[in-house]
Amino acid sequence: MRRLVFLVAPLAWVFLTAGERNTGDLGGVPRGGGGAANAQLQQCNGTDPARVIPACTYIINRPGQPTVRSSAFNNRGLAHLRQGDDVAAVEDYTAALELDPKNVRALVNRGNIRQFEGDFERAFADYEQAIIVDPKDSGAYTARADTNLRRDMPDLAIPDYDKAIQFNPKNINAFVNRGEAYRVRGEPDKAIPNYEAAIKLNARFAPAYLDRGFAYADKMEFEKAIADFDKAISLDPNNPVILNHRAAAYELKGDPNRALADFDAAIKLDPDNPVSFLARGNIYSGRGDLDRAIADFDHAIALAPAEADSFNNRGSAYAKKGDYDKAVADFSRAIQIRPSAESYANRGLTYVKAKKYDLAIKDLDEAVKRDSRDATALYNRGIAKQNSGDTAGGNFDIDKARQMEPGVGRGNAL
Repeated sequence: MRRLVFLVAPLAWVFLTAGERNTGDLGGVPRGGGGAANAQLQQCNGTDPARVIPACTYIINRPGQPTVRSSAFNNRGLAHLRQGDDVAAVEDYTAALELDPKNVRALVNRGNIRQFEGDFERAFADYEQAIIVDPKDSGAYTARADTNLRRDMPDLAIPDYDKAIQFNPKNINAFVNRGEAYRVRGEPDKAIPNYEAAIKLNARFAPAYLDRGFAYADKMEFEKAIADFDKAISLDPNNPVILNHRAAAYELKGDPNRALADFDAAIKLDPDNPVSFLARGNIYSGRGDLDRAIADFDHAIALAPAEADSFNNRGSAYAKKGDYDKAVADFSRAIQIRPSAESYANRGLTYVKAKKYDLAIKDLDEAVKRDSRDATALYNRGIAKQNSGDTAGGNFDIDKARQMEPGVGRGNAL
């Protein structure tokens, strides 16, 4: 088994809240002599949903300028979003746009929800309309760039981040996510200055340290990565995602004990995250503590039964225990969910160990077809061919595998 640790950087996403934008958008509510209205205005521009919703509702129901009521709908939508009610939020953003089709904030905020729901086409439509209304709106460019980054299109995202920063040099999210776009492109040295620019803007912005840590990990500079994760944890101590990533860095650095401690802490904070169990199970498996590994993989599968990695890695643990039937069943399930060279190679090697050489050759053929650079799969196919009576074919595969990787076959195990 090739145990991979996935360091996935989340977007430094922040919705455009009333506190982050110009609260003068609601300035049409009468002030002097309108004490009650002014108080409702102030609360509608706040961040506490329990106060924002009734205050904005008061403004919405008053006779007034459409743009004022549109802004109140936008702010109430943000309050619904903070309460986790995406449906009500979209309804309010849509109502805001019916009153004022040029309400850029409502366009971007509605687009953000659509983006998170995976409705990229309608999200793009909202962002592009916002840019038409205000070609210098930094938030709209950031949101459109974030969508392309989520679609694994960093080349399209970077120019929009450039514009977002051009129109607002203090757009911290644009700096962090432009850094992530460069990192996804395999350019950590271009990513790091973006994270540093974000840190200069706000030294207490945890996502900037988290993502810079990813970049250092990409460069195999694990001490620097861990230092950044330490800082991120100090700023956001109850965030299990950061703990998981520091654990991954410790594991890659060769410090499994600290990695286990961080995974333990992450699981206590979020016992419903399958990634933590999968990663901790990988460490146990690597140490030969197979029963604990299998227990963790069981948890991961129970929480996310459609994830192939958990089945693949549990299969490897079963194979190490010599329980080849359970191993084959797990590899077969992993292949059913997401066919990969790794799972075919692992099932093929299991068949070799179980002396089912014809089945092994069939799987290893598929593994080599999917990844012609996999010297281990080629070597194992050679062993299977030799044992099935094809000595010449087996020798050819083994020789070729050793040319690709001279040490292949030593300590050969899942």
